[in-house]
Amino acid sequence: MTIADDPWAEIERIARWRQCEGILLGLTRLDETRTLTELEQLLNQVDCDVAVLNAPPGFDLVAVNRVLVPAGGRGRQHELRARLLGSLHRSARRDIEFLRVVPSGASVEAKRDAQRALERLAHDEAGGKPHVSVRTSDDALEAVLSAAEDADLLVLGLPRVDGKALFGEFAINVARRAPCATIMLSQGK
Repeated sequence: MTIADDPWAEIERIARWRQCEGILLGLTRLDETRTLTELEQLLNQVDCDVAVLNAPPGFDLVAVNRVLVPAGGRGRQHELRARLLGSLHRSARRDIEFLRVVPSGASVEAKRDAQRALERLAHDEAGGKPHVSVRTSDDALEAVLSAAEDADLLVLGLPRVDGKALFGEFAINVARRAPCATIMLSQGK
C-alpha cells in the first residue's frame, strides 16, 4: 500500500520499480476528462499491459456467465485479450461471444469474409467453441450496446494511433453506456 499526493505518478513509479507485467485499475468516473487524460498518459508511460475495469457496485467476476468481445480487427491487444479470456474460461464455464459490426451496405461476400475472419480470431483467442456474430449496422456503438444487453462483461481493446495508446471515443462511449461491467485492455509497449 502506498499513499501519494499524485496517484498517477505513484502508480507509474510502482509499476516501474516492481517491473510489473500488468496493471489492473478500477475506474468509475469515466465522465471526468482530467481522469481520462491522466489515464492515457499512464498507458503511454508504463511498459506493461493495462486493464481498466468499469463495473457497477457489487460486480463479482465469479458471477460472470456471458462475455461479449467486440472485435473491430484493428487493435494489437489480441495476446492480452486471449490471456484474459483463457483465464476466464479456465476458472468457470462461460459463454464467450465475439462480435463484429459491418456497415449495413456491406456485400454478402464482405459479411462472409468478416464471419470467417471473426471465427479464426475467436478460435485463436478463446479456444473451444466461442460464439461469433456479425451484425450489420451503420451505428457500431448502438449495435455493441444492443448486443451487450444480455452480457455480464464486455471486453474492449483500446486503440493505438501512431504508437500511442488512447481512449477512443468509441471505447469511452461503450464503457459509459454499457449495461454491464466493461474491461478495457491496452497492450504494453
